[in-house]
Amino acid sequence: MWEEFKKIAFKSNVVDLIVAVIIGAALGKSAASLVNGETA
Repeated sequence: MWEEFKKIAFKSNVVDLIVAVIIGAALGKSAASLVNGETA
């Protein structure tokens, strides 16, 4: 699995990877807010 991850990570554009992480974090925070009944 680690070898596959390295292949994907090095083939992918680093900027795309960073953007994906940021979007994932934002969506996770929004989802947590919805579950807790808070407004985002």
